[in-house]
Amino acid sequence: MLSIAAQPLQKTPLKSVLSAVLALLLGFGVLAYFIPPHEWIQALEEVPRPYLLGSVALFLMGCLTVSLRWRACLAYRIGYMEAFHSQGIAMGGNLLIPGRTGEPLRVYALARRGLPAEFATSAIVQERLADQLFRLLFFAAALMVGGAGGAKEDTDFRLLGIVLTTLALFGLLALMIRYKMAMADFSGRWLGRLPKVNADTVERFVRETLTDLATVWSRPGGPAAAGWGLLGWLFFLGHMMCLFPVFFGAKSLYFALIAMCFGSPTSAGKPGGYHLVNTAVLVAFSAGKAAALKAVVVIYLFQTLIYSLWGIVGWFALRPGLTNDPEGGVGPPLEESPR
Repeated sequence: MLSIAAQPLQKTPLKSVLSAVLALLLGFGVLAYFIPPHEWIQALEEVPRPYLLGSVALFLMGCLTVSLRWRACLAYRIGYMEAFHSQGIAMGGNLLIPGRTGEPLRVYALARRGLPAEFATSAIVQERLADQLFRLLFFAAALMVGGAGGAKEDTDFRLLGIVLTTLALFGLLALMIRYKMAMADFSGRWLGRLPKVNADTVERFVRETLTDLATVWSRPGGPAAAGWGLLGWLFFLGHMMCLFPVFFGAKSLYFALIAMCFGSPTSAGKPGGYHLVNTAVLVAFSAGKAAALKAVVVIYLFQTLIYSLWGIVGWFALRPGLTNDPEGGVGPPLEESPR
């Protein structure tokens, strides 16, 4: 199943290496624009070295675990290394490129190695819906651990908002699956009007994606994906718990749970916007502004460095032809994959 070999640097075109370096520098440049580098150093220096090393280990375990979740969401149609590299592409792309670009990029990276795009699209929907459930669970846990942390009506309103959003997402998906043929026909007719868009292709894509989503709990990988997802969230929570005591003291668990709800490392965010949202949320839940900004800087430094490098390595590793399989395929043939 591990079909991707270590990639020798000499087989990578120089322009691709330069592009990767520029992308990494761009990511740090944007981060430096919003937060001066000396503030990174000051925040990191406040964290004891043993806790810093522990946070690195837990963060890396979280990365490995969400890769296992991604593979399970794909019903084991690909090997673990393909899942690992494509997950890195998603994280790095979401971080470095405007928009949620990492999601279509990993679909494309696997499609050019033989995995139909509808399967990867279905798996992404599974991931996002599961994260929404975990967000609700962790927010409820935060309220149990730390109380309202502010005006009760504001906290109740936020919890109600998460619950309603979750119910709306699952309800919409259920309706789309229930009427998948009508959705496919509607999508094909309307999107087919766009230039260079084939109506039959759109219809087949929507139909197959919704069909795949309908089998989530009845096939291998469905229940396992939920378990790996929860474990990944717990690893990332542990990562934050190694860092937050320096900034928040006895309320570290409470603020770590809040940070996971509104800025989970399972879905990378952009520099600037990530800091603004997470700092504002922590302050809204009674954290000091200076402490909140330092904590956000430290946890985002992990994402900037690790996700950028992970995404760059993953993109090169999934290039067609750089594989032990002479035909450049993805894992076992799809017809032999467990469903």
